[in-house]
Amino acid sequence: MRSLEGRYGRSYIYDIIAGISAKDSILTYFYQNGTMEQVDKYKAIGNSTYGSIFLEQNWAERMDMETVAGIGYFIIRYIEKIKLDLGIGTGSNKPNSQIRFLPDDGHGYEATVQQIKEYESDAQRNLDRLNNQFKLDFCQ
Repeated sequence: MRSLEGRYGRSYIYDIIAGISAKDSILTYFYQNGTMEQVDKYKAIGNSTYGSIFLEQNWAERMDMETVAGIGYFIIRYIEKIKLDLGIGTGSNKPNSQIRFLPDDGHGYEATVQQIKEYESDAQRNLDRLNNQFKLDFCQ
């Protein structure tokens, strides 16, 4: 964080969330001013307004990691497809978002190819449903 600020000054805006997988997994959000807070529920990063809308509507206290990852995957695809923020998404060099699970047993792992395919399929199904809701009907 000091390096980014030293190189770009305060005009460079960024969000950092770090996950540590140990006996108990810990998520920490780092603010640009150097302060931090432990994430106990959820935290949307980046242009958080868009992600927060879906998180608030779909969050349940007892969700498992795979469900949370699916929601996060969908949010990224939604922002990417609707072009709400051109800085969010995988770009042309990666077909899918990176997902890493941090269970409480201290053995973090990457999402499998099959899980990514399922997230992509679920995201596409939900995007198609939403796309139909955005069709406006004006008198002609």
